[in-house]
Amino acid sequence: MILEYTVATDGTTRDVVVRAAEPEDAFDSAAVNAVKRWRYEPRVAEQRVALRLRFRLSE
Repeated sequence: MILEYTVATDGTTRDVVVRAAEPEDAFDSAAVNAVKRWRYEPRVAEQRVALRLRFRLSE
C-alpha cells in the first residue's frame, strides 16, 4: 500500500490518500485512520510524504 499525506507545521497529518493498494480496499480505511492520528515533530514548512506500508496476516 502506498499512502500520501501532508505533515503540517504543527506536526499533525492531513490530506491522507491511498495511491495504490493490493488488494484494493482491504486495509484502506484502517491505514488512513491510523496515519491521521500520527504526530511528527513541529517543522518550519509543510511537507508532503509518500509512504509504503506492508501488512502481514498471521494464520
